[in-house]
Amino acid sequence: MNRRSGSGSGPFLMEMLVVVGFFILCASICVSVFAKADRLSRDADRLNHAVLGAQSVTEEIKAGRGEKELSRVWDKAWNSYTEQQAETAGIQAAYRADITVAREGSMKKIRVDIMDCGAGVSRGNDRGSCETVIYSLESSQYEPTLGQ
Repeated sequence: MNRRSGSGSGPFLMEMLVVVGFFILCASICVSVFAKADRLSRDADRLNHAVLGAQSVTEEIKAGRGEKELSRVWDKAWNSYTEQQAETAGIQAAYRADITVAREGSMKKIRVDIMDCGAGVSRGNDRGSCETVIYSLESSQYEPTLGQ
């Protein structure tokens, strides 16, 4: 009398649960890796745009344009506007250039900070609402005085 107790599907079901658990674990790790890679890609893109914006503003100042003319803001898509253009058009500034020009003898010292304004600063807000500096560029230019 050979009698079987049970159908033998218990070990098979346990094995399937282990395999499904393993795949769930692998899938969750892959999703978190892809989410982190996306965030790093966005941060790198933002830094790249900030570097290009700071270089552009610095070169325009070196070419002779005044810092008041070059007060720049950018929207979320990194479209560049002067502060007056943005205010007139009602565009929310997502990024802002903080420009400092100082003179030390014959040297003009230029500092451009590209700042993140978060979700966008509506017009009429002051410069203090952009706090996070994405990129800073310091430059200097020799400008001889007339008496030399």
